[in-house]
Parts: sequence; C-alpha cells; structure tokens
Amino acid sequence: MRQKSYISILSLIYVMFLVVYSYMYIYVIPWDNIVELRDIESYIVQFREASADLTNYSISGENIWKFIVYKISSLSVFNSDFRDMVKFISFMSLIILSYFTIQRANYAISALIFLNPLVVFLIIGQIRIALAFSLLLIAFRCKNIILISTLIVIAVGIHTASLFYVLMFFILHELYRVFPNRKFYIYSIVLGLLTALFLKYGIDIILNFLGDRREMTLKAAASSSIKFSIFWILLSLLLAFKARVIHGHQKYIIAFSIFTGSLFFFSTVFDFYGLRFIALSVPLFIISINYLPKDYKLGTYSLFIFYTGVQWIMIL
Repeated sequence: MRQKSYISILSLIYVMFLVVYSYMYIYVIPWDNIVELRDIESYIVQFREASADLTNYSISGENIWKFIVYKISSLSVFNSDFRDMVKFISFMSLIILSYFTIQRANYAISALIFLNPLVVFLIIGQIRIALAFSLLLIAFRCKNIILISTLIVIAVGIHTASLFYVLMFFILHELYRVFPNRKFYIYSIVLGLLTALFLKYGIDIILNFLGDRREMTLKAAASSSIKFSIFWILLSLLLAFKARVIHGHQKYIIAFSIFTGSLFFFSTVFDFYGLRFIALSVPLFIISINYLPKDYKLGTYSLFIFYTGVQWIMIL
C-alpha cells in the first residue's frame, strides 16, 4: 500500500512538473523574439480562415487537422486570439512528448535537452507534425488495437507524414523478428541508409500517388551541413554498439533513434532535407542514451547538452 501511494505521489509530482515546465516553455519564454519562426504566421492564417467545409476529402487532405483547427477557432475561451490557439497546440504536444520522455529518463536532463533548437522549432513552429507524432507515441504504449488504430488514423489525418513513421515502425518490428540481438540495432543504421536513398530518388512517386504536390518544396529545401549531421550518426553508432540489448518495447525506441540518426546523416550526404526526422527523435535519443553503460551515459548526456548550447550560439 505504501509503495502504491509513493508511486502515485511521484506521478503527481511529475505531472505538476510537466504542466509548469510546458507552460513556461510555451507561454513565458518569448521564442518569437529569440528565433525566427516563419511557419507560425501560416498557422495563424489557418485558424483565422478556419471553415467547417471538409469536402473534397483525400488522403493528403489532412481533414482531421482542418477539423481540429475549426473546432479550436470556435472556442470562445481564446477570444479570437489566433496566436494563443497555435500555442495551445504546442502546449498539448509538449506535455505528451515530455511525459513520454521523463517516464524513461531523468527529468532534469530531459528538460535541458528539450531546449535544443530542433525541439523548439518542432514544438513551436511545426505544430502539426509535433501533434501527430505525440499521438503516435501514445499509440505506441497502448494495448487496445481499436484505440491504436484510432490514434493512427487521427495522426495521419493531422499530418500524412505519420504514415512514414508507422511504416518504419512495422519494418523495425519485422527486422527484430529476424535479428533479435545486437544486429537489430546495427541493421537499423543500414535501414537509415536505404531509406535515405529511397526518399532521395523515390519520394516524388509516393507524393504523386497521394495527390500531394509538396515535391517541389522538398526539392527546393536546403540540405543541412555534414558537420551538423556527424553528431547524430556518431550517437547512433554509439547506441548501436553499446546500448543494452533489451527485449521489451524500449528496444524499438533505441532502434528508431538509431534509424533516424542514420537517416538524417545519409539524407545530408545525398543532399536531401532530413532535419525534421531528427527533430522528432530528440526525445527518443534522450531515452535511448539511458540504456548506455554507466561510464558512457553521463558523458553522452553532457555532450548532448553541450551540443545544444553550441547550436544556440551558432543560431544567435
């Protein structure tokens, strides 16, 4: 009984910490004055012009997102403050992402690394994919197939990129069935290479099939520097060869981190924009580092925090 009470109190403390932390992160820190977040204005326009008309449905139409925008814009509590509506989405996404993380890693270290510019740009500036990925993380922990399916459908309806992450999870699941040992982690690096090649040369085929015209944007997007991506491939290699081989659901978090680190690096090598992949995986990397041996763990977390600081110095 005492142990259950202790766990309940600890969970309550975590939730309170998350709410306060998320509120300060979204509503107190003036990110608009620190970094340029161009996409926020486009989201504000979406809320301002929200409509109940959801006709012409298509897979890439992301009608569930349009419905969410319409419903939130109809709430009187926001008093037609469209910027606050955008912040509300960021707030909810951050609570889910951070809760998922601190359940599996040190909350103080997680809070520091969540200040990484990649996470800031994701949570504040890319609210659709941040919300969709948050729902996928909830689905990852669910056991009810109906609830899992519902969350996946909603996530895809918010951002079609969710299909990619669901597909990669199933591929990793099958990979583990073939290699239920350290090779699972190592071949996750190979999967990142193969996926980067496919996205470089085959993405237009998929987008055209979905009736999506974003291929022009993808081709025009600037690739990230090799120097920037080296950190992530080195971290992925460290996890692949040194992280504990476990057989619970956490193995997929480690493998997915390794996969995205590899994908980001090779996307950069092939001159393809892959920054979003790594931004979404920062929480997963925080968790994965926790499975390194003790003599590696503290040093890797320290390097991650130092790397975050260097990123901010380069941006500012």
